[in-house]
Amino acid sequence: MLRKTISPRRAAIHSRPVLTLFLLLSCAKQPTQSGAEQLTNSEHFNFYFTANDQKNQTQIVQHLEANYARVKTDLRVTSLPKINVHFYATFNTFRAAIGMPNAPSWVVGIATSATELHLMSPNSPELNRAFDEMLAIAVHEFTHCVTLNIEPRIANTPRWLWEGVALYEAGQFVNPRRLSYMVEGHPPTLAELNANWQTNSQVYDLGYLLVEYIVEKWGRQHVIDLIKTFGDIASVLGISVSAFEAGCYEFVKTKYL
Repeated sequence: MLRKTISPRRAAIHSRPVLTLFLLLSCAKQPTQSGAEQLTNSEHFNFYFTANDQKNQTQIVQHLEANYARVKTDLRVTSLPKINVHFYATFNTFRAAIGMPNAPSWVVGIATSATELHLMSPNSPELNRAFDEMLAIAVHEFTHCVTLNIEPRIANTPRWLWEGVALYEAGQFVNPRRLSYMVEGHPPTLAELNANWQTNSQVYDLGYLLVEYIVEKWGRQHVIDLIKTFGDIASVLGISVSAFEAGCYEFVKTKYL
């Protein structure tokens, strides 16, 4: 059975790596066993909760629903299919469902398609993550679904934009004053941010800032246009990649450093 896999990635929230992975499956069945015990339907989502989630499942539902219209509006998407959100009580059931039995412990959430999200339960006794952090990860992954409804082939293409949009919409801001390479005047290039997730997680430090720069200088429509053109800076923004990189650093330096 053929399966096409898009590279996984980590998200930095308060300097803690969290995987927000996208797998694009070709000629293969999507995972159907969620390991969850309770289905809760909301207007725009189907939630598959574990028994551990009874105490705060209403809060989880309300959080995603509260962000639903905002993310859609920000990304100029008028309609979406209903999204399935699966939660897992253990890492074993989570890894089995996503087909990654050897996934490291920081892999806690993935989007497997434009309509399927898989997350470790925020209430799992195996999970060492703050509840609010997991809520942000859920919005991050939902944003990937919205982005895929704009351009189905955009996953990690390019990585800086794919992650940057999700980080920005989920409010996963990392203060650049905490990043020595930014304080010392050595910002990475976009090519470096696109590097292998196993060796470089800087995109999760800077993705929010990159999209903030685009929004404040050119407007939100240009973010959508970049998604549609796979990050073609020259055609969408009318400047070179190097000029964009320099301008973004000046923006960050002026606003935050």
